[in-house]
Amino acid sequence: MPGALSRGPGTAARTAAAAVSAALGDRQLSAAHQRIANYLASNTPESLFLSSPALAAAVGVSQPSVTRFARAAGFHGYADLQRQLRCLAMGDREGRRTRGNRYQAAVDNAIQTLYSLEASVADPQAVRAAGQELARSRPLVVLSVRASAPAATYFAYFAARVHPDVRLINAGGSMALDGLAQARQSGASVTLCFLMPRYPREVLGMLRYARESGMRVIVVTDRLTRVVARQADVVLTAAVGTRLLFETYAAPMVMAALLVQAMADADPQRSRARLAELERMFSSQRVFTGELLPPLEPDPLAPPPAEADPDRVARDQPKGGDYRVAVRSNVGRRCIAGPRRRR
Repeated sequence: MPGALSRGPGTAARTAAAAVSAALGDRQLSAAHQRIANYLASNTPESLFLSSPALAAAVGVSQPSVTRFARAAGFHGYADLQRQLRCLAMGDREGRRTRGNRYQAAVDNAIQTLYSLEASVADPQAVRAAGQELARSRPLVVLSVRASAPAATYFAYFAARVHPDVRLINAGGSMALDGLAQARQSGASVTLCFLMPRYPREVLGMLRYARESGMRVIVVTDRLTRVVARQADVVLTAAVGTRLLFETYAAPMVMAALLVQAMADADPQRSRARLAELERMFSSQRVFTGELLPPLEPDPLAPPPAEADPDRVARDQPKGGDYRVAVRSNVGRRCIAGPRRRR
């Protein structure tokens, strides 16, 4: 097969490309089948988690063409081809799906999306650059509706811990456009959108408006499509699980957490100051009960609890610009990235 199958430096991409080439051998492929093979290898690992209709749409062929391609490769069908490629690209992790009940298979499917995400961030530059853009935007707009809204809400909640002005838009209609316009007038330069199946049409209109108003658009979605690419400046992919009645969002939620971390790392001084101030407020207002609830009956042998000190903030700043912050209070210990200083 042509060398295009081996594009991409990642180990998973090279393995999947080699697997497709070995499976097809010297077979003559139609133009449609050649495009499918190239897409599978060039977009590993995300391509290994696409359903056959999704793969057909991404490549620009019919769904029956995907099925015929799988059979031409010597497999029983597309599901068999997909399973085998996942096994080859990611070791025998995928093989566990053939064992256990349907709930175990669904959990393992969700785990596979995390392996895919892990492989996609082997080069962290895309997430790191997105975090820098998010940190600079003030205010920062976070947009999502329907099934994607929980991931956006999770991001917005924790982003507000390290960013001074996060504006969550999680309802559709003209009020969402009002929110985008107000944010832009206040100086927003970036809109972060979580867009998962079934891709609400109104969200694409909101993204179009955000770009027309002068904001850059970063989209977190389960797969790259032409429709999304036309409305976004940056696309980050996090696959959804597909083994239950509705999709599972393990990888998108982790991607949201990665973006919060990248944003905090982009401005460590601001992040450190905001976290310290929040911990002082949490302690003074007794917002949380603590890491563990007290037992129903006091333990006469237990030592008295230590008083929380909200102003006890440890800072380590090793050479090279890395940093680490630990805030100790009655809600436990929070850390921002950076290596420990050797003592």
